[in-house]
Amino acid sequence: MTPVVVSLDDVKSDVNTPDIQIYPNPVCSGMPLNVYFSHDTYSPVTIEIRNLSGQLVFTEKVSGSSSLQIGDQLRPGMYMMTAEMTGKRQNFKLIVK
Repeated sequence: MTPVVVSLDDVKSDVNTPDIQIYPNPVCSGMPLNVYFSHDTYSPVTIEIRNLSGQLVFTEKVSGSSSLQIGDQLRPGMYMMTAEMTGKRQNFKLIVK
């Protein structure tokens, strides 16, 4: 049996990369929250932000990478953000200063 040599170059670089990235996090109240999608096939995407009590405090549908204008809708604190796209859901902790 002949051994097979596999280098790190043979492994896809995006295997451990999330489909969605948000920045900055923490974000200052009134500042835009940037949402970046690593794949353009996930359109439209529903973004929901909930407080720690589970109440929906912000929702928006976006197509492609964009900036969410959360404005003064979110007071300083911790939130849970969910991005839902064609059968996929990704959750984030969001901190607002």
